[in-house]
Amino acid sequence: MKRFLILLLLGSLTFTLPASADNIDSVSVRTAAQDLLVAASAGDTENLNRFFLSENSMFGRDGGPRSAFNASYMHTEFEAGLRYKLKWRHLDVKLYGDTAVTTGYAVGTVTHPDGAAKTGTWRTSLVWVKKDGVWKIAHDHTS
Repeated sequence: MKRFLILLLLGSLTFTLPASADNIDSVSVRTAAQDLLVAASAGDTENLNRFFLSENSMFGRDGGPRSAFNASYMHTEFEAGLRYKLKWRHLDVKLYGDTAVTTGYAVGTVTHPDGAAKTGTWRTSLVWVKKDGVWKIAHDHTS
């Protein structure tokens, strides 16, 4: 009986210990990744722009050369009718100090300005850097 009470007490203590910095950062990165897709699905270019470092790079879904997130271009595309309706599946977060990598599947529909819609799964890897306490994307590779 004593052993049971001791185990019960020790078990309850683990739930009251403060969260580790890694757990807090992992949740922060996951939340940022979720918010990124919410902003994209809302066509909110201003909000999208806040997720990217100014010196970011990306490989886009079209297989073209490396580029960078361009808020002006995205705004023009959204105005012309580009629409995203995406959600994460199997989003994973790995932390490496002030750098994190998220991998997952963005699933849903992308509607292009010409009205052509593609429903599918896009494999996405994002490299995040914590700058001034905020997680920002340094590199996006989507295929």
